[in-house]
Amino acid sequence: MLPLARLSYPDAFLAWNLLSLAALAAAVLLTARELGLRPTPWTLFPVVALALVCGPLHAQVLQGQWNAALLLLIAGAWAADRRGFPVLAGALAGSAAALKLFPGLLLLYFALRRDWRAVGGWAA
Repeated sequence: MLPLARLSYPDAFLAWNLLSLAALAAAVLLTARELGLRPTPWTLFPVVALALVCGPLHAQVLQGQWNAALLLLIAGAWAADRRGFPVLAGALAGSAAALKLFPGLLLLYFALRRDWRAVGGWAA
């Protein structure tokens, strides 16, 4: 948050929300790519329309929460794990856990799978 400290509150609020919405879009695109989904504009329109009236997304924007950043980090960890990059997956999951505690449960997932490289990436 330090780069936003020099901005006025309205400017910092706008910048944070733009970054959050970009992180949300990046996480959705990353997930769609990993799942091999090819949405058409006619399928995207109702999804975007519903997202605009979604209560949790509205709260995310009004309160400036970390949820979009966490979503991007967790989606990145999932994609890295699927592609066979356990250290990167662990590092992304560990970064998410540094922001909020609940993504720390991903460490348990990696430990139960005995993926020690991912555990090491998480710890790093």
